[in-house]
Amino acid sequence: SRGRPPELDWQPGWTLDLKKKITHLGISESSESEELWVAAQERSGSYIYKISLDGKVLKTIKRKAKVLSLWPARDNIQASAFALLVGYKDDCLEAFSKEGKSLWRVKTRVHPSFRRGDHYIAPWFTDPNPPYNMTGVYSILVGDIWNQGREEIVVGRPCTVEFRHLDGKLIARVATRWGNNTSLSVLKKRGGKPPLLLVGKAFTGRPGITGINCHYKNVSDNMFSTLPPCL
Repeated sequence: SRGRPPELDWQPGWTLDLKKKITHLGISESSESEELWVAAQERSGSYIYKISLDGKVLKTIKRKAKVLSLWPARDNIQASAFALLVGYKDDCLEAFSKEGKSLWRVKTRVHPSFRRGDHYIAPWFTDPNPPYNMTGVYSILVGDIWNQGREEIVVGRPCTVEFRHLDGKLIARVATRWGNNTSLSVLKKRGGKPPLLLVGKAFTGRPGITGINCHYKNVSDNMFSTLPPCL
């Protein structure tokens, strides 16, 4: 029989009590600076903290809206444009400098194809207004998505994925069906084919994943939703 693994006496390097519910954290990975960014929540709103790697709070940012997603800069290209991206429940995406100053703030929107006159198609998924309140930047992904030597920001919100330049300017808005787009990933190894952006939705009874190509076209809302044929 195998021997028991050695017992490791792990001890924290430091402990910091922010006295709030911590919801998100991430570490900047650029050579420009290395800090820990933390989002915390309480009834009065959200707090974003910049924390040194030895546990000292360097900056505190207060916002009214709930934080849903957070993306620290992960390479020098991103760090030259922003230190941190934050997505909020009110549909806003905000960029911060390494000093914690707001660089820009944009409002994401549902794709216009879901609007029919004075109402929305499937409003329980798409309508940003009361009583449905289908808003929120649930996911953020930044990188050279299409292997074209240009980094982009990708944002997932209810029934829509937005693509933006690193300065926040809109490139494209793509409709997805149905649910909150809570996860984003890139499928690059496709046997010589161009990459696909994969979009996962919060549970809606449909297990399919959305695929978006380099032309910002939704190629399917039902990828990987069926079993492969038996060999």
